[in-house]
Amino acid sequence: GDVYKRQHQIQHQSQPPVQSPSEWFDELIEGIKTTVKNPQIQILLICGFCSMVLGIFIRMIYKSYGLIYYRDDQFLTMVGTLIAIGIAVGRILWSSLLDFWSFRCIYWIMISSLLFFAITVHQIAEFGSETLYTIWLVLIVIIESGHLSTFSVVAMQIAGQKWYIAFTVLLFSFSTSNLTVYLTVLFLLPILGYGYLIVVLAILQSIPIILFPFFKGAEKADQLKKEPTQEEQR
Repeated sequence: GDVYKRQHQIQHQSQPPVQSPSEWFDELIEGIKTTVKNPQIQILLICGFCSMVLGIFIRMIYKSYGLIYYRDDQFLTMVGTLIAIGIAVGRILWSSLLDFWSFRCIYWIMISSLLFFAITVHQIAEFGSETLYTIWLVLIVIIESGHLSTFSVVAMQIAGQKWYIAFTVLLFSFSTSNLTVYLTVLFLLPILGYGYLIVVLAILQSIPIILFPFFKGAEKADQLKKEPTQEEQR
C-alpha cells in the first residue's frame, strides 16, 4: 500500500499543471509571434504562398480554360476527375518521399517542376493535344498538393514540440494563396486573359527559386526549440 501511494505521488508530481484557457491562449499567441519572427519560417511563408498559386489556379479554371481550346465537356469532366485523384496521390506521394529524401531536396524538385509547368502550360493548351493538356494539369496539382504534407514535417523539424504553432502559421500562407487566386480570377482574369495571367503566375513561381537557397532547414532551427514554456519559466 505504501509503495502504491508513493508511486501515485510521484506520478502526480511529474504531471504538468493544467493550464487555464486564458494561459493556453496567451502561450499560443506568444508562440505565434515568436514563430513569425523566425527567418526560416518567413522564407517558408513566402515560398509556400508563391509555389501554391499555380496549382490552385489550375484547379479553379481548368474547365473554363480548357473550353477555349477543347470544346468537349465530357473530356474536361474527365480531366476534373483526374485532378481530384491527383490531389490525393500528391498528398501520399510527397509525404512518402520524405522517408527517403530531405525536405530541401523534395521542395527543390517541387518548385523547379512547377516553374517549368508555369512556363509551358499555356503553350501546351494552345497546342491542342488533349493528352498533353491532361498530363500537364494533373502533374501540376500532384505537385501542388504536396505542400500540406511536406510543410507539416518541416514544421516539426524546425519547431519541435511546438510544431503545431509553426504549422498553423504556415497554413496562413496556404489560405492566403487560395484567397489571392480567387480574387485574381474574379478581377484580373477578365482584364488580362489566361495567357498574361499565367505569365504573372510564372513570375510568382520563380520567387521560391530565388528565396529557397537561403532556407537552412532544421540544422539552423530557431528559437522555438530553445524558448522555455511558461511551466519551465515557473
